[in-house]
Amino acid sequence: MAQIIRLECTTGGHNKFYKMTENGDGTFTARYGAIGTLGATKTYPMSKWPSIYNEKIRKGYIHLSNQPVYQRPSKNSGGPKYGFTGETRIIPGTTRTAYRIVSQVDFTAGDGSEVHAGDKGGWVEQDGLLCQNVDDSSWVADEAFLYGEAVVNNDAVIKDVAMVYGHATVSDFAVVKDDASVCDHAVVTNYSVVYGNAVIFGRAIINKAWVNADIGGDITVGESEWLDENLIL
Repeated sequence: MAQIIRLECTTGGHNKFYKMTENGDGTFTARYGAIGTLGATKTYPMSKWPSIYNEKIRKGYIHLSNQPVYQRPSKNSGGPKYGFTGETRIIPGTTRTAYRIVSQVDFTAGDGSEVHAGDKGGWVEQDGLLCQNVDDSSWVADEAFLYGEAVVNNDAVIKDVAMVYGHATVSDFAVVKDDASVCDHAVVTNYSVVYGNAVIFGRAIINKAWVNADIGGDITVGESEWLDENLIL
């Protein structure tokens, strides 16, 4: 089981996070920066894990509870809606591993595409990030990636080479496609479409909107708005 912990420091005027993710190859990746941003990364040998962790605690960081512990899925593991093919792939830009999913039922995905039992989907780091309920038409398709603590549910779809990660949520018939990314604590919901090279990050909320732009911070893009790729907020 890979270890993943998140620490935050919000006292003394600070607003910082430090996330430690075991890579499974004798190293771990630290992601750090201001809360609500993507932050920077650095890789260390696992031997440094205890000393770095203790140093952060001494500096006032708090270890957030209830963080999930990831177990790598094996072939045919999973739930009623999808399983895993046994195929693996390193997630681009990371040293983490994702696993190809395969549908175990026939259904119509939230974007209207037909999925049949035996059809391969995209890449998911952990069972459960994509909803397993057979009455939920959410799906990860094509070469899209879903990882970290992000979730896709309530009939949402990510496809093409899109990436959803961090603590992000994509739900309620939303679609993330093309080369778009949704990360951090961002939320894409309510029939929204995030497309092109858009990056939705921080605590941004995309609610019933069409977005091909970089949106971050605490911004909410509301109903029926359409933002093009030349607009950076």
